[in-house]
Amino acid sequence: MLNLNQAIIFYGGDVNIGRRTNFNRHEKPFGDLKIMMDADLRIINLECVIGVQGRQGINKGEGGPYYYHARPEQINLLIDAQIDVALTANNHCKDYYEATLLEQCKYLDRAGILHCGTGANINEAAQPLFVKVKDIVVAIFNVDSTLKYYAATPDKAGTFYLPPDKPELWQKYFAERFAAARRYADIILAAPHWGLNGVKEPSEQTKTLGRLLIDCGADAVLGCHSHYIQGVETYKDRPIIYDAGNFVFDSLLKPYLGGAFSLTITKRGVEEVSFTPLLIDFCRAVPVAEAQELEMGGKFISACRNLNTPSAIFEPGLVRLKFNPPPRAERELEPIKLSVPRHDGIKFLPLSEPLPEWTAAQVPADAAIEPQQFGSLKLIGCRVPPECINMKRRQMLYVETWWTIDEPTDKDLRIYPLGVPVIEKSMPSIGAGMFHQGCDWMWPTNRWKPGVIYYERFGLRPPGIREIVNVGITLQVMVLDGKEILGGYTYPKKIQLQIPNRPTAVAAR
Repeated sequence: MLNLNQAIIFYGGDVNIGRRTNFNRHEKPFGDLKIMMDADLRIINLECVIGVQGRQGINKGEGGPYYYHARPEQINLLIDAQIDVALTANNHCKDYYEATLLEQCKYLDRAGILHCGTGANINEAAQPLFVKVKDIVVAIFNVDSTLKYYAATPDKAGTFYLPPDKPELWQKYFAERFAAARRYADIILAAPHWGLNGVKEPSEQTKTLGRLLIDCGADAVLGCHSHYIQGVETYKDRPIIYDAGNFVFDSLLKPYLGGAFSLTITKRGVEEVSFTPLLIDFCRAVPVAEAQELEMGGKFISACRNLNTPSAIFEPGLVRLKFNPPPRAERELEPIKLSVPRHDGIKFLPLSEPLPEWTAAQVPADAAIEPQQFGSLKLIGCRVPPECINMKRRQMLYVETWWTIDEPTDKDLRIYPLGVPVIEKSMPSIGAGMFHQGCDWMWPTNRWKPGVIYYERFGLRPPGIREIVNVGITLQVMVLDGKEILGGYTYPKKIQLQIPNRPTAVAAR
């Protein structure tokens, strides 16, 4: 018998269907996870941007910089997994600037996937979702606190952003908004994208904000950003999930342990949070072996105990955390327009033709080279812009290339430019691991046609500032056919790093 008074909300962490996920097409990257399929509402943090517009380098990027670009047909992965809600306020939603962010909003709307946290202006970005889950109305608020220059303004698209070091602003904003939302909703979920990247424990600043959100009236906090599971804190008998870690991501690291959350809700609040250990593999999440369940479950329980959540029930395949939210007086909600996710089987097809900016009528005179053969591909032009020849700060190394193909191919070949230090092992290469599909992921080689010149401008990510030394860099261009390297071209101009306060490389004797 259907229990309308209790519902299950699934919360998975960071999902990147861009970058390397564009070509690593697992049939079921979300693994048909039973806990996900059994839920009444499925929420993920969409850590990329879906669209064909924009290019690297026209804005600051997220600071790394990393660029997560997903072709429109990638949204089929979310549709197949029956994702209901995508949280979009994060440090990658504007990697390709405002037009691409708005393009993503249109794709999500067309797919029937609800989204919040971004919009055409600050009013749109700050709007919560009101969703009915069985007989329970849930309000979802999504906010970013990591990247100020992606913030929406009254006349500019972007994220709903609040600075992490201004808790008084969070108090003022959310106390008012949560009180207003309570007129229409039984449950309030606050979903902040916050904290430090790559850390395994929440900072004191993050913990302050998490407790503040509960004080302001949230029934639960669903955090993300660090890429690590950080445990759950019990505060006023309500859960603060500080970070859900990665869910489906294209990390080149070896498979590692992660997990996902299920929240059991009633009109009183969140009564249980269950954590299911998962193996986070390259571009997919899969169930783990029993020994790994015990290992990850033990780590999770330990993290929770460190966050004032002492009681946890360890069962095969999951960890249960019980909560006892304070009772509420029965009340009748005021009517409001509810958002309704759709699962009507719509599918997105690839573009039939490349955008004009992905092709060229001819190669500029200062970029033309003697044609270089890479299997069926031919490199006919290469150029590094002047501002990248002498680097006086840590920045992207932009490479422009022009290509043709001798005959159509069914192969998805990868372009791989790489900046190699002239003094071996003096520092890591610039752009290591940044092999990619043509036209910055947007037009793979199995769509290329003879007689067309294909153009791309692609940025190579530098190593961390502490790894950089001032040394000459040689740009090499390769093509990968799986793991096989096809050909190789060396750009004739040397790139010189001249970054203040960094040591100068010295050749070994």
